[in-house]
Amino acid sequence: MKTSRIIKTLSIVGLFGQFDISIQFSDLTVIVGKNGLGKTTLLKILKGFITGKHELFYSEICDSIELVFDDGNIISFGDISDEMSKAVARKGIFNHIMHDEKGIESIFKGIDGINEKLSEEEKKDLAERLIESAFKSNYFIDFYKKGVNEVLEKNNKQVFSNKYHTQELKDSIVVRYLSTVNISANAGNTIDFGNSIEKNLLDLAIYDELRLLLKNEDCKAIDAFREQINIFLRESQKKCELDQNEFVFITDNQVALPLSKLSSGERQLIYILATAANTCGKKTLFLMDEPEVSLHLSWQEKIVDAIMNINPNMQIVAVTHSPGIIMNGHMDEYIEMKDIMRPTKNV
Repeated sequence: MKTSRIIKTLSIVGLFGQFDISIQFSDLTVIVGKNGLGKTTLLKILKGFITGKHELFYSEICDSIELVFDDGNIISFGDISDEMSKAVARKGIFNHIMHDEKGIESIFKGIDGINEKLSEEEKKDLAERLIESAFKSNYFIDFYKKGVNEVLEKNNKQVFSNKYHTQELKDSIVVRYLSTVNISANAGNTIDFGNSIEKNLLDLAIYDELRLLLKNEDCKAIDAFREQINIFLRESQKKCELDQNEFVFITDNQVALPLSKLSSGERQLIYILATAANTCGKKTLFLMDEPEVSLHLSWQEKIVDAIMNINPNMQIVAVTHSPGIIMNGHMDEYIEMKDIMRPTKNV
């Protein structure tokens, strides 16, 4: 079965000095819980670990974190598990060999026939399996883990990852983080540009996404955005059209409306769906904080499907107060925050 999953599991020990958390992710994961339990913190950890842009001081909020990717790679903070030792060593040594001037042939030096009879792909596959087999040895695990822990202690428990894997993430994965709490706040805020010119913050963000979308050479992204946004606008007798390479919003009476005349919920939807459309064709991790804010219940139920229809190659992780966003056939992706939290063993 085709999957868009990028991240597989997240484990946190001692969150806020109170809880241990363990989450298993699907293509869509919706985490529901009350305020103050750390839902937004989870999203910020995911964003920081994958992009390398860390907003949080992890040592102030927990003891350790481990994020396992679908390909078996791991990024962690504060502790190194046996699985991470094997994943990092295996990937690191393989890439070191591949970047050596002698390349993969150096592994099979002295073994008659292999370098001559096997293709480059076959030799690469064999080398990976040999290295993986070697690192199942307890001797290698203990040796490597000891060295890794020495590095961590010198660096005061910094985030640890394999540099080859993190480079692959930066090159191949798009991460978008949307806080609709901030979006809703920006809907009522403006910037004064002088000369009596004021611009709404949300509108500025929307214009940026729409301009980026219009530059997209893939017309499918634009078509997908218009198709999905019009499903929502239809309820208020409006539609989005493309006129002279500009998006315009028109009532059923053919009255053109500026963006500022649309409701806060409509503008929020335009922003979310345009952001999703700008990831079309790219492997994407889409992180959403309270996507239900400013949305009617019927729109909450449609928003996840709309995003996934725009970019099927996307893994979505959303945190919310409202289970409404999973009511349209996504009950299996629903996780209660209290169900993934346990009193920490380190207390």
